[in-house]
Amino acid sequence: MAKSRLGRGLSSLIPQKKSKAQNERENFNGNGYENNGKTESIFWIEIEKIQANPEQPRQEFDKESLEELADSIRRHGIIQPLVVTKIETPSAKGIDVSYQLIAGERRLKAAKMAGLYQVPSIIRRMESEKEKLEVALVENIQRKDLNPMEKAEAYLRLAKEFNLTQAEVGKKVGKSRESVANAIRLLELPSDMKQALREGRISEGHARAILAAGNQDHQKEIFSAILTGGVSVRKTEELIASKNIKIKLDADPYVKQLISRLEDRLNTKVKLKGKTHRGVLAIDYYSKEELQNIADKIAPEE
Repeated sequence: MAKSRLGRGLSSLIPQKKSKAQNERENFNGNGYENNGKTESIFWIEIEKIQANPEQPRQEFDKESLEELADSIRRHGIIQPLVVTKIETPSAKGIDVSYQLIAGERRLKAAKMAGLYQVPSIIRRMESEKEKLEVALVENIQRKDLNPMEKAEAYLRLAKEFNLTQAEVGKKVGKSRESVANAIRLLELPSDMKQALREGRISEGHARAILAAGNQDHQKEIFSAILTGGVSVRKTEELIASKNIKIKLDADPYVKQLISRLEDRLNTKVKLKGKTHRGVLAIDYYSKEELQNIADKIAPEE
């Protein structure tokens, strides 16, 4: 009996090597995963049973980055579970069960490269294809899995498919309306500049500065300077200012909305002209009385 106790004592003092599967399962604190304040159950699903999502918002997958993630998965397992929905299909044998990926395509690709047989997954019930699309878009945006162009396209798709305002899109993904508007504006870039942003050859800050440059000739000049000279965002803005390039302020959806609010409030035409860091707000009036009314609304006497 004493020998048996001694054996157990030594065993408890000497750490036992755990399998990769054990390590992975311990990442999730049992069978639960904390997500936005609620615990969701984790299921270990065979990779071959998970189908790709045709509505996947992520389009670009950097091979080197995938290999790094696969190496991390080999050493540490998958830290964040995938999100899937169950598909049940009648067959001669009864019901065939498979799964469609909602979020986590990068993790799934890397898991395949790492040689995993199963992946930790959260199973969500989806009532419609639209619901799948909404969850896929929101999950990918919130997990920061998208590049700036994919994020802009996801915001726009959420707005169009579900008839949402930019403020409502912002609420769904935990962003301000201004962030959503600024992201969507990136879609106005010429195609070669959008591709450079997708590939990470220019930053989101560079892209916004290029948009501020106005016409396409100016945009091309600034874009070329960024690519060839490694110009920082601040230097890009200074370059635009030094060339006295006017900003298309009234093309910005956010500025358009502000102008519309001012016009509704003041009951008159409002115009905005500006450069990179400053501008002039012009308010139309056609009589002394109108001027007085505008002054009363902007700066009422106490």
